[in-house]
Amino acid sequence: MKTIFKFIFFSVLSIIGLFLLFFFASIFDSASAPGRKSNRYATQKYYEFEAKDAVKALLKDPDSSKIKIRRTQSDTFCGTVNSKNSFGAYAGQKAFVVKKNRVIYLTGTIGIGQEADVVEWCNLK
Repeated sequence: MKTIFKFIFFSVLSIIGLFLLFFFASIFDSASAPGRKSNRYATQKYYEFEAKDAVKALLKDPDSSKIKIRRTQSDTFCGTVNSKNSFGAYAGQKAFVVKKNRVIYLTGTIGIGQEADVVEWCNLK
């Protein structure tokens, strides 16, 4: 008889414990929901990171680069970059356009083509 009461007591205690666990988990989850970033935001930040890396790959001193994104649309980024040249001095602002992690325009760089519609969209000319 005592074992049945122990079993019922611990079963009820376990159910109450699980209920409280789920209750508090839902409260903390809903409290953090408004501050969460969407997947779209995360994807946009990933593309921005990749765009900056693509520009840095073309520079003589990528660690000194100061990149400013001026305009963005899905996977196309345009902005300016200033980095040190061979003499150790900053070379000045250069405009760039990166589309799908590929630099399609960089001021003063030979061998990189221009897609006129994207360059015009960025107001780089």
